Amino acid sequence: MPHQSVPAWRFGCQARPWLQTLGQDEFTRQLPQVMRQIAGIGFEGFETALACLPLDDPASFAAWRAGANGIELAAAHTGGAWWEPDKAASVPGLLEHAARLPDLGCHRLMVSIGRSVIGIDDQALEKMVVTLRTLGMGAAQYGVEVAIHNHDHELADDARVLRAIVRGTSDGEIRLGADLGWVAHGGWDPTVFIAAFGDRLSYLHVRDVEVIDGRARFVEVGHGALDWPAILAALFRMGYTGWLVAESEFTDAWAGLADPLQTALAQFEGMRKRLRPD
Repeated sequence: MPHQSVPAWRFGCQARPWLQTLGQDEFTRQLPQVMRQIAGIGFEGFETALACLPLDDPASFAAWRAGANGIELAAAHTGGAWWEPDKAASVPGLLEHAARLPDLGCHRLMVSIGRSVIGIDDQALEKMVVTLRTLGMGAAQYGVEVAIHNHDHELADDARVLRAIVRGTSDGEIRLGADLGWVAHGGWDPTVFIAAFGDRLSYLHVRDVEVIDGRARFVEVGHGALDWPAILAALFRMGYTGWLVAESEFTDAWAGLADPLQTALAQFEGMRKRLRPD
C-alpha cells in the first residue's frame, strides 16, 4: 500500500492503567499530571472514566489541556448491565453528565456491557437495545456520540450481542468503539470483524495478543501475533478515519509492562511502527 494512501490516524491512550494503579480518588486528583504524561509521549488524545472528569469545572479542564500540549479528551467511558431495570432508570442522569462533555471538548461516550450479558435471553437482549437506543438518541441531542466498547463476551455466539445492537439501532444512535485486541481474544480475525462491522466503526482500541502457555494474553502493539499490516489494510478499505487508542488493561489477561507510563510508551512506539508506517 503506498504511504501517501495511508490515513494519518490520530493516536490516543486509555488512562486505565493509571486509574487501576492509583485508585479512583487519587487518579482523579492526579488527572492533570496523567494528561501531561500521556501528551509527553506523543499521544494527541486520551480516554478515561466519566466518573473521573471535572464535569462541573470546564475552565480547570481547559487549563489542564493547555498544560498538556492541548491534548484532547477523545472519549469518556462508562458501562453496566444495560438490560437491567435499574440501569435503564439511570439513563436520564447519565444524559445530564453526557450533556456536559462538549464543555470539555469531548463528543463521545464509550459504553461497555457487563460480562453477565453472556446467556441473557432474547427479551433481556431487546431491553438492552432499547436502553442503549434511548441513551444514544438522548446523547445525540447534545452533540455526543455513543459508541459500544466490546470485550470478548459480546462476540460469543457469532457476535449475537453486537449484531442485536447494530440491527436494533441506527448509526445516528449507536456507533461501535471496538477493541481489536478483545476481538482477537474472542476468536475473531480482526480483519473479518472490520469487514462485518466496519460501517459502524467510529473509534478503535488497539493492543496486541500473544499465546503464552496455551492462553491468549494481551501485550503492547507490536509485541504479539496480530497481523497489523492486514488490519491496517482492512481499515483502509473501510475508509476508517477515527481514533486509534492504546489500551493496556492490568488484569490477569495482561502480560505486558506493569507500569502505566512504560506500557504507554511501548504502545505508542508499537503503534508508530505498525500503524503509521514509513
